[in-house]
Amino acid sequence: MLNEETLNEEIINDLELQIINKEIIDRELIVTVAVRNLGNIDLKTEISGALTNILGIKRDFSLAGEIARANGSFVFSLNFGQLPSYKGLFSIDISAKHTPYFDVSSLEIDPSILEEKETSVSSFYFGTPRIILGMILVIIILLILASKKDENKPLKIK
Repeated sequence: MLNEETLNEEIINDLELQIINKEIIDRELIVTVAVRNLGNIDLKTEISGALTNILGIKRDFSLAGEIARANGSFVFSLNFGQLPSYKGLFSIDISAKHTPYFDVSSLEIDPSILEEKETSVSSFYFGTPRIILGMILVIIILLILASKKDENKPLKIK
């Protein structure tokens, strides 16, 4: 936390987001995210994002007002509920806007430090890897059968 004693030190305002786990629990997609404050001042965060895919599914979320302590971290989980098994590939986009959180008057502080910054992270989730692998296997079998059918044709001699 920034106070009168640390006011003259170099202020580092940096935040890191990391998706640490994606899993299905009771048929619902749970995504666990870690937020790490790499700076030496507390940061007030507004975290938001969405789970989307190209077929139109979109599930938004937001988490406002969390304080990331200096050189500290916190973890939160997002429950996106049940996803349709036929929709395939999903994109998870998360961004965190953060501003310094002060214990002293901000009038004495360089205005550039007070500016809002944004950090983001993206990941992908295959909703149904078994279906995708099954489709690939069917295509391979069809290609093998098609190539064997061509081998059984008699040669035409002119």
